[in-house]
Amino acid sequence: MRRKYFEAKTTDKDLAEYALTKFHSLYEIERNCKEQQLSYHEIKNVRQQESVPILNELHEWMLVQYKTLLPSSPIRTAIAYSLERWERLCYYMHIPVENCSILRLKSAAL
Repeated sequence: MRRKYFEAKTTDKDLAEYALTKFHSLYEIERNCKEQQLSYHEIKNVRQQESVPILNELHEWMLVQYKTLLPSSPIRTAIAYSLERWERLCYYMHIPVENCSILRLKSAAL
């Protein structure tokens, strides 16, 4: 998903950077959980407290931007791609970190 935003940086740098920053924040939260060797329940709590607000903010931003951008713009394409996969993006909120490989397999199968 991030690849689409990297591709959009050539024409819509500020908007692409905004989304990439949000994705980076989510990855950073997961990295911190792993480094701290948190239990599944601790990770779930961290995700609820830290990741959910970021996801909600990103989703609202995407919905607003999608309505205002030209259909042919690369950033709108990236946002459309993300919105089509939003449920899968948020799926990791409900599974243990150890099962993220299962999520990757499910996404690849879809």
